[in-house]
Amino acid sequence: NNITNGTPNDVAIVTAFDLHGINLLSNAVIGHTPVAASVATSVIPINASVTVTYPWALSSVKMFYKINRLGAWNMLPMTNTSGSNYTASIPAQPNGTVIGYYLGLEGTSGSLSVVEPIAADESNPNLPYYILNGASLMAEEDFDVNFGAWAEGVASDNATTGQWVVSVPVASYGTPGTPSTIVQPGTQNTPGGSLCAVTGNAPNTTAGLGTSDVDAGVTTLESPAYNLSTYTNPILTYYRWYSNNSGANPGNDYWEAQISNNGGSTWTTVERTNVSDKSWRRMAFRVTDYVTLGTAVKMRFMASDSLITGAYLNGGSLVEGALDDYYLYEDASVGIDENTSIAALSVYPNPATSMINISYELMNNEDVTIVMTNSIGQVIYSQKMNDNQLGRHTLKIETSDLAAGMYMLNIKTGKKDHVQKIAVMK
Repeated sequence: NNITNGTPNDVAIVTAFDLHGINLLSNAVIGHTPVAASVATSVIPINASVTVTYPWALSSVKMFYKINRLGAWNMLPMTNTSGSNYTASIPAQPNGTVIGYYLGLEGTSGSLSVVEPIAADESNPNLPYYILNGASLMAEEDFDVNFGAWAEGVASDNATTGQWVVSVPVASYGTPGTPSTIVQPGTQNTPGGSLCAVTGNAPNTTAGLGTSDVDAGVTTLESPAYNLSTYTNPILTYYRWYSNNSGANPGNDYWEAQISNNGGSTWTTVERTNVSDKSWRRMAFRVTDYVTLGTAVKMRFMASDSLITGAYLNGGSLVEGALDDYYLYEDASVGIDENTSIAALSVYPNPATSMINISYELMNNEDVTIVMTNSIGQVIYSQKMNDNQLGRHTLKIETSDLAAGMYMLNIKTGKKDHVQKIAVMK
C-alpha cells in the first residue's frame, strides 16, 4: 500500500491486465493507406502513422507480410522516420506475386495489442491487406458498366430470405442512422458506380434489423466463366462485405468463396470464414494455387444462416453479404510492356452521357496528365493530376457539354501513353 515506492511490480500488473485484453495501447490508432499494387524488381514501401496516448507504453511498430498466401508470416520492424510516422519495405518480388500484409503495435509487455486490419493476426484471421505485384488488369466485373452473366441464386439454395440480388444497396442498422451499428452497406465499392451484389435489400434504411438478411439456409452468387487456358499466372480479386456478429447466434455462420475450373462441375474452397468485417475488403489470390487452368473458370460466393433447433430463435443470426469489383489480372511479364506505369485502367460509363469516371493504379511515383481529344485531334480537356503517388487514383470528367461522337482519352505518364476510345451519346 506504499504509493511512494515507484510501483516495483508495474510490469507484472500491466502484463496481467494485458492477458485480459486490457492494455495501455487499447486506444492507439494506426493510420495507413493500403498499398494495392507494386512493380517487380522494386522494394515496396509501407508507411503508417501511430497515434498513442501513452508513448512510453509503445515498444515497437511491426509489419507482417506473406507471399502468395503461403507459409508463415514474415515480420519487419517499422522505423520511426519523424514524429508519429513509421516505414518498412517489403523486399522486391517477381511479377505475378500476391503479397498479404498487416500492421501491429507491440507494447512493453511484448504482446501485439493493436492490429490493422483488425484481427488479421488471429488464428481464425480476418483478411489482411493485399498487394498485386507486377499484374495487369485483363477483365473486370463491377455490376455497373461491366456486368456479365452472373447467376443470382442456384437450384440448391434454401435460404428463405436474403437471396443474392444485384441492386443499389440499402443500408441496415441496429439503430437506424447510427453508423456504428451498420449491418448491410449503403454504398457499393466502385468509384462512381451505384450497383453491387447484396444478400437482399430492405425497403428502406429505417426497416427493422433483419428485414431482408439471410435466413434459414444458404444463398449463392455465381460469376461468369473465364477461359483461362492460354493464361500463365492469372490472379482474381474481389471486394466483399460480410456481417454475422449480431442476432441470437453471433459469429457462427460462414462466408464461403469457391472456384471451379470446369464450369461448376467441381469446386475448390478459396475462403471459408466466420469472421465478421462490416467494411469493403479486398481478397486476392493466384488461380493456380487452387486449380489448374481451364476453359471455364468461375467462382461462387455463399452466405448462410444455420438453424439450431431448440435454441433461442432457432439459433438464427443476422447475416449480410455483399460483393463488388471482381477483377481478373495476368502476370505482367506475359506479353506486357515492362515500361507500363498504369496497372489497372477503368473508364466508365462508355458510352457516356453526362460524365465519365476514370480509375487507375499508378505503379510508380510519377506525374500523370490526362488529355481528351475530339475526332479531329483538338484538345478539349487536359488535366495534370496533383497526386502522383503510387496507388489508386480516380477522376471525373464532365461530358454533358460535349457533342455526340467519338473521343480519344490519353492517360500520359513519363513512360507511356495509355489511350482509350470514348463514345459520347445524347
